[in-house]
Amino acid sequence: MTDYKCLSYWDGTQWQDCRDAAPVFAAGAYLNANVAKGTTGNYTLVNLTSPRTCSLTIAVTGTYLCAANANQDLWQRVLVDGVGGTGNQLGGYREQLRFTASAGVSGQAGLCATSLQVVTGITAGTHTIGLAVDVGTAGTVPINVVGAKAMAWISVTSATNSL
Repeated sequence: MTDYKCLSYWDGTQWQDCRDAAPVFAAGAYLNANVAKGTTGNYTLVNLTSPRTCSLTIAVTGTYLCAANANQDLWQRVLVDGVGGTGNQLGGYREQLRFTASAGVSGQAGLCATSLQVVTGITAGTHTIGLAVDVGTAGTVPINVVGAKAMAWISVTSATNSL
């Protein structure tokens, strides 16, 4: 099925999708962008086209740097079409990372976070998957968003789904 980008089979009555061949969209971006304390940086990672209404399972991993002698918090959120945490995003909360100062240490400290969620009600057409980085106000330094990777799988949802 070229429009679904997966295998289907005829069960004698109708076409059934094979559950072992979900279409996958993936991309990564080297961003090297600083996000100041108390601000948010938004980044588009994947542009995709859904052939039909579906759900998406999404994984986004961000890599971050902070001055090793500084304290700072950040939160990572998945964006779908520029919006994060809306009603159709199951698991649409944000992950938190905390950089803790190491006295007398220079250079950078690095951390990674992965966000997972399912988004229902994706319409046929073009969509974007992105990353929002919210930097806390308690710290004094910016966070460097080194880069991010995103993967999205089309999930077939219906009342007759079974494993």
